[in-house]
Amino acid sequence: MKKLLATVLLMAFCFIVKVDAAESIPYACTFEDVSDLDSWSTFNRDDDEECWSYGEAAMGGWGAQSKPSANFAATDNWLVSPAIHFENGGRYELSFMAYTAYYCVEKMQVTMGTQPDPESQTTILQEITIPQVTGYYGYKVSVLMSEIPEGDYYIGLRYYTEATNTMLVTVKNFSVSTIVNGNIAGVVKSSDGTVLKDAKVTLDGIVSKETVSDANGAYSFSEIPQGDYNLSAELFGYNKVTNQRVTVTPENTTTADITMYAMTQAAFSGYVKDINGSPVAGASVSLDGYGKYRTYTDAQGKYIFEKVYVDGYSAQYKVDVKKNNFEKVTATAYIYSYGENSKDFSLKYLNLPPCDVTAEATDKTTAHIEWHAPVDMTELKYDNDDPSSPMGFSDGHEESHIFGSIFREPMTVHEVKWYTIEMANRCQDVNIFILGVDENGEPTGEVLYSKENVISTGGAWSSHTLDKPLFCPNGFMVAFSGSGFIALAKDSNPETVGGKTQLFSNFILATDAYRYFEDLNWTGALMIRAEGESYEQPEFTPSINYDVFRFEEQDMADATKWQKIAEGVTGKEYDDTGFGELSRGNYYYAVEAVYPVGNMTSEAAISNVVFSQQSTSAVIRVTTNSVAQDAVGAVVKLESPDGNTYSVAVDEDNKAVFDKIWKAEYVLSVKQPGFSYEPQTVDFTENESYEKDIELVQILAPVINIDIADTENSSEKLIMWNLFADIEDGFEDEEAYADFEINPTGKIGWKCVDNDGFSTYSFNATTFPGMGSPMGAIIMNGHATEPSLTINTAHSGMRELAFIASRSSLMGGSDDDGDGEATARLSDDYLISPELSYHKDFKFGFYARTYQSQEDRLESFRVGYSTTDSELGSFEYVTDGYISVPEGIYMHYEYDIPKEAKYVVLNSHSDDVFMLLVDDITIKSGIKHSGELQSYGDFAGYNVYIDGVLVSTQDDTNYLLDTSELELGDHTASVTKVYKSGESEALSVPFTVSTSAINGAHVDDLHIYVADNKLHVNGEYNGAAIYNIAGMQMKAWEEPIETMDLSSMAKGVYIIKLATVSGKPIVAKIVIK
Repeated sequence: MKKLLATVLLMAFCFIVKVDAAESIPYACTFEDVSDLDSWSTFNRDDDEECWSYGEAAMGGWGAQSKPSANFAATDNWLVSPAIHFENGGRYELSFMAYTAYYCVEKMQVTMGTQPDPESQTTILQEITIPQVTGYYGYKVSVLMSEIPEGDYYIGLRYYTEATNTMLVTVKNFSVSTIVNGNIAGVVKSSDGTVLKDAKVTLDGIVSKETVSDANGAYSFSEIPQGDYNLSAELFGYNKVTNQRVTVTPENTTTADITMYAMTQAAFSGYVKDINGSPVAGASVSLDGYGKYRTYTDAQGKYIFEKVYVDGYSAQYKVDVKKNNFEKVTATAYIYSYGENSKDFSLKYLNLPPCDVTAEATDKTTAHIEWHAPVDMTELKYDNDDPSSPMGFSDGHEESHIFGSIFREPMTVHEVKWYTIEMANRCQDVNIFILGVDENGEPTGEVLYSKENVISTGGAWSSHTLDKPLFCPNGFMVAFSGSGFIALAKDSNPETVGGKTQLFSNFILATDAYRYFEDLNWTGALMIRAEGESYEQPEFTPSINYDVFRFEEQDMADATKWQKIAEGVTGKEYDDTGFGELSRGNYYYAVEAVYPVGNMTSEAAISNVVFSQQSTSAVIRVTTNSVAQDAVGAVVKLESPDGNTYSVAVDEDNKAVFDKIWKAEYVLSVKQPGFSYEPQTVDFTENESYEKDIELVQILAPVINIDIADTENSSEKLIMWNLFADIEDGFEDEEAYADFEINPTGKIGWKCVDNDGFSTYSFNATTFPGMGSPMGAIIMNGHATEPSLTINTAHSGMRELAFIASRSSLMGGSDDDGDGEATARLSDDYLISPELSYHKDFKFGFYARTYQSQEDRLESFRVGYSTTDSELGSFEYVTDGYISVPEGIYMHYEYDIPKEAKYVVLNSHSDDVFMLLVDDITIKSGIKHSGELQSYGDFAGYNVYIDGVLVSTQDDTNYLLDTSELELGDHTASVTKVYKSGESEALSVPFTVSTSAINGAHVDDLHIYVADNKLHVNGEYNGAAIYNIAGMQMKAWEEPIETMDLSSMAKGVYIIKLATVSGKPIVAKIVIK
């Protein structure tokens, strides 16, 4: 019973609650007397009997104290203030001192609630970790409180532990006071009184702030809560100032000047030599520590840094020693603030071979060999070689929109590399720019090098070698742009890459428009790299000699058979004067670099092949069977079985001159429009030169086409030929079109217009060059996509013309109307013919289909023509609005066009569908064509024949035929082209001579005429009658008769009347001779 009573009394002690009238602010409780503790409430929320009590700290004296559980269990003890009244909207500071054991880290919480029990302490004002050692001597806790609704509140101090390495916490000098702000201002000066600009001044205490001194050394902090603070100051070259105490008083400006002492500077020097002890001049020596420094060794290999900052007694620096053609050395140097500081370095040669060995036979006796000195290539990069996400501007942006990386390493740039992420809508090529930076490493916007339309491979590294090495003494920036989304890879680095090296911009030349990744908190680096040779002073280059070798092709793998033709060459070129004495064969040259270290010799660099006595020359004299001038411009081609091919055009002297060709047997062929030549084999294997005469035979091509037409004179007809030709195009001509050619013209001269200017839709599971680009039309080949489509999309053959719909706005990376939703874009694309010049009305036809409908929407088009020009506003449309095109099957469309039309147009209109396919386009007048190619070369004119009888020889391309002397009935007009060597085949057109207005009629399908005094009525009719000019009926019949002999009738003019089966009356004059 006694033990139970004691336990109950102890528990009652650990859960003491004090409830009195609320205290007002300012409120203070020092806990220096046990009576102070009695005014607070204590709560034990763990399984131990220990709670807050009156105890003594080693350094702080007596106060409210809590200890961890004696049984090493978790501790949770609460000390709660009496009620304190807070005014509405007030700003307050709560503070107290906490003392701990020397080696222990302790944890506390400061809480607030409307009741004293821990369960009501719902607001955690601050989590507190009291560090070891510091807490032993006293740790000040400050909590700022604001925007508290008016009322009475209890402040809780919770001491809790989870680990066993804790001991106690003692709290003293608890207070809550109203915050009144003050200001701090001062001047940062050096110890000699010089004001210091750009010093970083930091304020730590109840609040923490940071600022920088201005040009007069002045700094200030405003609206600082009253209390004690620490000031610190940092400036490069000066010792850091720390823990300068300053007290802020209400509504006052406290002056706190800061004095900084210049940091000690010491010299650091040494020598750089090779492994033989010879000085290495021009080596780059750099220090990286408190400061960054760089210098170069002199002719004796010496380097010196006159003034290196030493922060304190000594400073640790990383030293990098670099020299082209030597291994890089990295070491650690300790530079002391007193005495001499020196360090020597020994470099090893890299044993690099020469570069770019070329050889050329300058004449028959000498071969000239050139090479470049060994190049110590260095790769600059920021990425981690792990691509993560694609970067680029949305499609449709200009070439000036760039992504780039700045490399501030002086370098002679040879090559740039980039990684592109594979995706459906990326552009297939990029524009590359190298831009300058100034001596401070800041970009200038000056374009030092550029290359447009460089192929960019998706899902892999791409590279571009500069046309010639580019020297960048201050460093450089590599940037990329494109006509669409370039999908340049950013790596997976989760950290921000600083130093203002990763950027993008919407205007390449405006450096103030550059946006750096770190300013936007973007992580990672662009996967852009540069490779080249580190810059060094040109007068300090390694002393390298060269040995030159010559060998035959079959000895390339056996260096023991190489002949050394020069040794110890100090320059970088050599003339092999013994080349002319070599036997016939293929020769190579090898160059080795010999370094001044124990005759260390590099691997050999091999030249291109040089041929000895393997070349000859040939002159082919070309004539024709027409006139000599017709051979000028013909292309003569020599092609050997092993792939050597040469082509030369015939000059004004009728010669094709091959100056230097490989000795071999060749197939000689000639191409000249309008002429033929049968290829033949020629043997050019032995002699030093050859001459050969050949003759081209003119092709006796017929006229292109022919037509015959009535004139205003009924007894005349106009025969015409070589008229404007009909047009047929199925887009299959390999010479005229390439797969996926955008806005093709072909040999016909089409004009494609992209009037909407938007990017186009892409396939989901396949890709092809140019996919997604803005376009009017594109040559589509479903068999050449990657992977190929499963259907043949052409009407005939393998290709067709595709009009691809514009992508909706959000798919293009922008929001046209700003509502956050995709906006459909109507396509407006045009195919315009070349200028036409038909002599009669014609027809414009084609096959079309919708590739795939979208929500029952089909592709559509309209057709029109212009009689003036090809401007879009000049066309008059013959269709009634837009014509919908069926899905999946080709439909043939044909439209009548007047002969006055100079252009016809097909306008594709897509209401956010996908793709209109058009194939087998025709523009035809219906006249007869020969089907042969147009003739070329000199000719003598044309022969015109009527029924096989020559009636005219002329140069004009039309002939007016008098039909009055021709027999009535069917005839044939023919035209041939007359050449020097003969006459072409005839192209003929039939025509009919009838009475017409004076000797018959041709109405509908009824043809009436008189021939050899016989009446001919071809076609169906219902009886007829013949009258003389006095109106007397001479003959009549009710049943149709095709032929009737009129020779018994008197000569003269008669009238024949008849009616067609439809009842239409016909009256015609006939003549009996």
